[in-house]
Amino acid sequence: MKQCLRCFRFLSSRTRRCIYCGHDRTEKLEFEFASHNPNYKIYTHEIIIDDQAYTIVKSIGRGGFGRVIKVFNSAEKTFYALKVPLIFDEIFSNQKGKTAREMKISRQYLENEIDMLVNIADEAFIHRYKRGMVSAQTKDRSERFPVLMMELAECTLQEIIKHASSGEGNPFPYDEKIKIIKESVNAISHLHSLGVLHRDLSPDNLFAVDREGKITYVLGDFGASKSLFKEEAGNQSSEVVGHNAYLDPCRFTKKYNRDFRLDIYSLGIIITEIFMGRFWTDVMGKENIHDFLAVDFEREFLLQEGAANVPANIIDVIRKAVKRDSEDRYDTIDDFRRVLFAVLQTRPEEEKTELIAPGTITFPFYFSLTLPFEPDDKTFSQEIIKYIEGERMELSDYRGAKIVFNNFLPKKVSINNTSLYSAVVSGNAILLNFITGKYVELEKLSEEIDEEVEGELHFKGIIEIEWVT
Repeated sequence: MKQCLRCFRFLSSRTRRCIYCGHDRTEKLEFEFASHNPNYKIYTHEIIIDDQAYTIVKSIGRGGFGRVIKVFNSAEKTFYALKVPLIFDEIFSNQKGKTAREMKISRQYLENEIDMLVNIADEAFIHRYKRGMVSAQTKDRSERFPVLMMELAECTLQEIIKHASSGEGNPFPYDEKIKIIKESVNAISHLHSLGVLHRDLSPDNLFAVDREGKITYVLGDFGASKSLFKEEAGNQSSEVVGHNAYLDPCRFTKKYNRDFRLDIYSLGIIITEIFMGRFWTDVMGKENIHDFLAVDFEREFLLQEGAANVPANIIDVIRKAVKRDSEDRYDTIDDFRRVLFAVLQTRPEEEKTELIAPGTITFPFYFSLTLPFEPDDKTFSQEIIKYIEGERMELSDYRGAKIVFNNFLPKKVSINNTSLYSAVVSGNAILLNFITGKYVELEKLSEEIDEEVEGELHFKGIIEIEWVT
């Protein structure tokens, strides 16, 4: 895959000049799949699938239910992506220790994906070439397991966003973001029209493929998918799957765990990340997210950090897709698609926005640490403190607190006077978190005073908040 050095659109490796602006200077892009593990080793050179040998090139992906490896067919002179269940690792790699139950579930998910793809083969989805069987001999038994041979993608959307946010490469432009969003939404719309719920949407399952001399974005990884029109009572899996950061909280509710709106919620988060060019978990700070299901994505992220990076009219559309209560969302993917595609026609430079003048507030907080200092590894139930102007704010647990504001919404927060804490905006509150790694600095400080000193160190930090009414 290439990138134009004038308009920065993504191009097929086979093109000599940009198909969008005609520029002849391009840069070749090499993506490392996000789930790549440099310590992972495969101890076999080739794999035999239905009496045909394929050379193993490398592992290019790892999920909760299997692995994807790049293979080469010397007769066809073609590379493929080969999805294998976890039993492959047990036999052919240094990744051991899977339980019998894990390997059984892994095989079930692969077989489900194979069966699902028979019915939904389409240009909007990753191409499936064939189902195969592998026979292998271990020291104490013979094994046979299914594999799925697929089209080899250039990369996933996960790698594109990661590349854009790293600062090492060129960003991807607005027009490319619109292309990714439209092709992704169209793929989900088509999937739902077939009566299939994906259930595991994430940037890891949207792929950039090189077809007909251009880059196209398609949907893949159907191991968790369910056909809702053909689902039989008594045949419902209780297994919960999905990438946690995109997992709909309603999924755990029996009434909604097979609702098409589960995919709409995940898609809303993905679209937010495409516009931002960054992962929402990185922006919010993974150390500040103690439980994904406890986060109200709309209130605590989309209306805070999201609103600062995504056009306002698009924020309004996404809000309804990620409502915490699924009854408040779009009824169907096509309802979402219709409204979203309409606002995508308005480019950012054409928007008229009304600016809100923010205010700022600064106040101190106090905390104490016992010497000799030892990090507390007990379960932490974050203290909730209501902000009252002029009232002394002292943490009862040095590890942090949730500070709630009733009269305004915090928009941006910074910590001064101490490097021991980080803070992030969360709805009408801020989350104040102790940076555990900083205890090393405290240990050095206590050693300078006296190695055996006992007592308390008292600190004062300053919180500065930019807010809107």
